[in-house]
Amino acid sequence: MIKATKRVIGTLLSTKAPRTLDAPQASPVVRSHFLRSLVLKMSIRRRRHHDEDPEPNSGLTQPTRVPCGTQTYAIVSRSSPMCTFLTADTHFGHALMLKPEACDRPYSSVDEMDQTLIDNWNAIVHPRDTVWHLGDFAMGLDERRVAQIFYALNGTKKLIVGNHDTDKKGNILLSLQRLQWAEIAHAAEIMHDGQRIMLSHYAGYAWNAQHRGAYQAFGHSHGKLLGMPGSIDVGVDAQDFKPVAAEEFVRQADYTIEHAEQRIEDICMRLMNKASQYAARDGAVKFRERQAGRAKP
Repeated sequence: MIKATKRVIGTLLSTKAPRTLDAPQASPVVRSHFLRSLVLKMSIRRRRHHDEDPEPNSGLTQPTRVPCGTQTYAIVSRSSPMCTFLTADTHFGHALMLKPEACDRPYSSVDEMDQTLIDNWNAIVHPRDTVWHLGDFAMGLDERRVAQIFYALNGTKKLIVGNHDTDKKGNILLSLQRLQWAEIAHAAEIMHDGQRIMLSHYAGYAWNAQHRGAYQAFGHSHGKLLGMPGSIDVGVDAQDFKPVAAEEFVRQADYTIEHAEQRIEDICMRLMNKASQYAARDGAVKFRERQAGRAKP
């Protein structure tokens, strides 16, 4: 690139254009500005050519390793068009995720869990892909560690706020505010190949444009809640601990529509089995306290 530019500049400097009354010879200052402009245009054109015409490649190449802090993370390269991914409930740094009474994630330590989630993410997400994170990004980590994990993850990242992403007053945590999210929202809608997809941290019994065929992606439930037909849990506990491509999400949602009757039966059975749990929850306890207060003379 540099040698080619020098040759062009040398040719321009050595070539004497014919002088005419209508086109006087350019001054040295004008020629200098012209040459700088030419070099800049050639550089931009070269970069555009490199971006638009990548070398032929079949699918994914071997990942390039880049350092981040004391760890090393992979960046995957891909010749196919950029993709959109969905994920949720990574809970980076949250030890509770390893306990059997919670999510019973199959890792021996929080560090192993965090590293595996990062590796799984970067194995399929290209730096130019977009990833919608549907809430509960991290918990129990200082700002430095949260930032280290965030910048180790490939892709343009967008956040749908989850219950662990805010303080007790509902304000988004400073450790998340200071990160370079492309977007932060409490709900959003995207389109994939003509399919409308509603994004929320929480599963909904109904959602916008449901009657027009829109699908819903949610998190929060860690794979323990079946969504209605057309509604899919995209959290890592429900998606093999990695983001799910929008195309795969649509395929899963299509399946629930195709088998809607069985889906509804499964949901009803799960709800019936959970009915007895509500008697011991805080809401039921407070209800009984209110009832006792009303019964007093």
